[in-house]
Amino acid sequence: MEIRWQLYALLLPVTRHIRGDNRPFGGIKLIVTGDFLQLPPVGEKNSVVRFCFECEAWNRCIRKTIVLESVHRQDDQRFVIVLEEIRVGLCTNDVCAALAQTKLNNFSSIGIVPTRLCTHTSDALAVNTRYLEELDDISGTVLRADSRAREIDL
Repeated sequence: MEIRWQLYALLLPVTRHIRGDNRPFGGIKLIVTGDFLQLPPVGEKNSVVRFCFECEAWNRCIRKTIVLESVHRQDDQRFVIVLEEIRVGLCTNDVCAALAQTKLNNFSSIGIVPTRLCTHTSDALAVNTRYLEELDDISGTVLRADSRAREIDL
């Protein structure tokens, strides 16, 4: 769940008041997870967009940060390095060369349409609408009934 900085900052005094406890969040312990090197939150036009960790309440409340450093889902070390450098905003010659090399991949011969990543909802909606309009006009209804074989005693 995305927590906008305004909500995070508002919850701090509200939880203190409700619980009658002056500690951060009224003494409620929080576990906050996420990749804080992602794109910034999407905001309305001309609005101030900040990450929750940029508000004053964050620095008063978060006492311990744990950084996960091991990659477990990728064995290609060159690809891991490329991803790590992109993640921190580096675009070295090696990164550019690795990315340029992917342009040579041709998945259409095996019927795969590569996923297109969009940074704005409106762009994603336009892409999805275009592909939806290209689908055949065949529609139908699929009926399904589920049942269980026996009762399970929990």
